[in-house]
Amino acid sequence: MEGFRSLHLFPNFNEDVVIVYKIHQNGNHIVFHRIGDHQTVYDPDYENRFRNRRSKKK
Repeated sequence: MEGFRSLHLFPNFNEDVVIVYKIHQNGNHIVFHRIGDHQTVYDPDYENRFRNRRSKKK
């Protein structure tokens, strides 16, 4: 999967939506390749880590 990147989105505190993609130019066009559908990774501890980071910033 050389040249591909991943985009991580956090719609909820305990989910990580991962989209694997590659963008390249083909003549005058920009081409966006996406591999499969997005993948949702469930992380039950994410909300606790997020809250801990916010409380440390204060």
